[in-house]
Amino acid sequence: PPTQEEVPILHELCSHKLDKKRLGAHQTWMGDTSISSSQLMQMEYRNIHGKMFGGYLMRKAFELAFLCAARFNGEALPEFIGFDDVFFLKPVSVGDFWTYTARVIFAAHDSIRVHVQACVEDVVAGAAEPTNEFYFVFRPTPLSESRAIVPETYEEAMLWLEGRRRWLSGGAE
Repeated sequence: PPTQEEVPILHELCSHKLDKKRLGAHQTWMGDTSISSSQLMQMEYRNIHGKMFGGYLMRKAFELAFLCAARFNGEALPEFIGFDDVFFLKPVSVGDFWTYTARVIFAAHDSIRVHVQACVEDVVAGAAEPTNEFYFVFRPTPLSESRAIVPETYEEAMLWLEGRRRWLSGGAE
């Protein structure tokens, strides 16, 4: 949850959602940066335990995060700075239907923070279980340094806050 110091910041940020026309020229809705991909996990990328190799999952998440950051950056490809954090919540098995979604959660003059959330889907039951979370940091190009992300929902506001906290702590830089 937000701290007392963060509540006024979130209030100001979220007041934009009342009227989409109030977004500035350099502001983007967080939801508009979201992109997803899905894959059926294949045997060729399994580890010695019969689960998907973590490095493979990280590579796929990075590729989607890079595309997400590049679309947000707009003018040119951003520079990859590093991983801020990686969470392996549950193993991914061969044959699983793995879906992952990337979105820019925070942008500042010196960084673009991208969060990738992954889950295993049971397409028959219509259920999904989280498996991984990844936080990537990219450096924007000069003309994109003033871009800002605006959350529309409570969930997005909490992600924005997480991205801001990571930016303030200087993670991955």
